[in-house]
Amino acid sequence: MTKTEFLDTLRLKLEGEVPVSEIDSTIRYYDEYISETVGRGESESKVLEELGSPLLIARTIIDTSARQEGNNRKTPYNSKEEAEQDRVRYYHLNVNRGMAKLTAVLIFVAVLALAATVLRILIPLLLPILLIGIIAAIFQNGGRRR
Repeated sequence: MTKTEFLDTLRLKLEGEVPVSEIDSTIRYYDEYISETVGRGESESKVLEELGSPLLIARTIIDTSARQEGNNRKTPYNSKEEAEQDRVRYYHLNVNRGMAKLTAVLIFVAVLALAATVLRILIPLLLPILLIGIIAAIFQNGGRRR
């Protein structure tokens, strides 16, 4: 993708979704950013790759613009709780069920391995102490059971 294709795609996606002034400032910003970065020696393709998809950038701008327009329409009678709700952000982590199961199994196996390692270290230390304690208890009672 070239700089021109990137900017054209971005403009087409934004048209009709956000004000023209916002489209112009966005296109100007990305045009200047790409030009400056390329001027510093980066390749145009690398800069565009680092920026990512112009469609995703446009979607972010559209969502941000819609949220700002919604905030501008608020009445002064909104409660503090409503104002706090607007600041809450929700994130959705899209995880494949198979990957989630695999992760759970790996965590379970890791916990079992850790427990086995701890027991392998503690048993040789605690077993002699336990045997000495049992033998001492037998001699204290004179070898008799109660």
